[in-house]
Amino acid sequence: MKHWSPWVVGLLLALAIPPMPLGPFLPLILALAFHHLAGRTPRQAFAWGFASGIPQYAGSLFWILSVAKVGPVVLSILAVALLVGYMSLWSGLWAVAFSLCHRRRHGLLLFPIAWAAIEIVRTRGELAFPWAHLGYDLGNHVALIQGASYVGVFGLGALLVASGLLLEACWSRRLARPWALAVLGFWAVWAMAGQAISRDTRTGPAMRVAVIQPAVPQTRKWNEAYFAGVMRKTFATAARVHGKVDLLAFPETAMPDYWPFRPLQTLWLARLSDSLKTDLVIGALDFDRSPLAPKGAWVRNGAFLLSPGKGKEWRYDKMFLVPFGERVPFDWMPLLNKVDLEQGGFSAGHEMVMRRSAGVAWSPSLCYELIYPQLARQVHAAGGRVLVNLTNDGWFGKSVGPWQHFNIQRFRAVESGMSLVRSANTGISAVVDARGNILSRSNLMDDTVLTATVPAGPEGGSFYVRNGAWIESLLLWLGLSGLLALRFLPRREEDSP
Repeated sequence: MKHWSPWVVGLLLALAIPPMPLGPFLPLILALAFHHLAGRTPRQAFAWGFASGIPQYAGSLFWILSVAKVGPVVLSILAVALLVGYMSLWSGLWAVAFSLCHRRRHGLLLFPIAWAAIEIVRTRGELAFPWAHLGYDLGNHVALIQGASYVGVFGLGALLVASGLLLEACWSRRLARPWALAVLGFWAVWAMAGQAISRDTRTGPAMRVAVIQPAVPQTRKWNEAYFAGVMRKTFATAARVHGKVDLLAFPETAMPDYWPFRPLQTLWLARLSDSLKTDLVIGALDFDRSPLAPKGAWVRNGAFLLSPGKGKEWRYDKMFLVPFGERVPFDWMPLLNKVDLEQGGFSAGHEMVMRRSAGVAWSPSLCYELIYPQLARQVHAAGGRVLVNLTNDGWFGKSVGPWQHFNIQRFRAVESGMSLVRSANTGISAVVDARGNILSRSNLMDDTVLTATVPAGPEGGSFYVRNGAWIESLLLWLGLSGLLALRFLPRREEDSP
């Protein structure tokens, strides 16, 4: 077991990421990891952590290979290999932090905060990939994630790590049963409190939404020869909407072309909005000509709002772009800003937009960007009470990828105290209230329309959405400064020279 321990732990961690079932057992899995890390030097710990990251991220991110169906196979395989290696570096980093804390008396008291700080650092900068955070692994159980409304995904991760440390202490030191009972009691309190909170879901105003899921195959979506058929299929799905709705939500790039190039389709959308007397939001591409742009125009991944009698009112430009998928990291460098990615070359937007439908304020987001907690905070600060996400997870086929993405966005609803409307091209589309309860959900690859009443989230949002910026800053600086302060703590007796 000693030599295989990083691979076993990594595999168990992969099986804890929803929709896989082991999330509630995370304290036990972490205790196993900490038990095998104890006593290792920082160099040995890094090697152990990096080795555990390979099965963890290969086992949980393999679905990205589905891109090979619509792109270069070799490039897709290389991209996944590099991503797994990159994420494994972070696993090595937290293992080093554990080793440093373990070698000092009382140092492990700092480790949960250090873990949170490392996860926060991973969400910043040009190579940010805020996926697979520990707190998300509880997403299969709505009661267990209610604490996110107070401490966010990073605080929930720190609590999981603290639970793992307590269990490992019971194991290695053969402590009395009360320690184990304390851990179990901790989880019982959180579960019962979460279940009680989850009942309070429908206060204040609400709006009726229709979510369009046309299930257009990704292999045809961007092929010009299929454009007319793609739009016919999308319009036919939308034609199934009946009755009064306040918002009609189409997926990201539901019109797979530049908005100005398709006047007939945009006219049809305006007429649909007029005939249903409803607001309509849809994803499409656009551009802004500029002599400052490398190719003469800034290309945008956008969401367009049409309203009855007015047509297009505004365009929202995606602000958080996918590294390597939509943008080249460090593209401010002269050499890199000339790199041309087949699906890349987009420019980020900078402004939040807001709309009130039936008196409920909502704001759009596109695909990946809602995995950033700060985006939900921006929506709340602008007065929003419902998150409307348009996405296209068709790139990843019928795999666990869309389920992972949905789990993170559902978590974001709980964390922010705002309801979620999610329109996905091939699924998973859903309507989720501010406590994470699923009011309506589609299956993968279904051609369908979801209709549901969306309750606005609580007027003040959650504690975390109001205070998350300083909570994250506090966790970050306490964690990093704590690691630096370890040198002033005395060594454990067994580690002393």
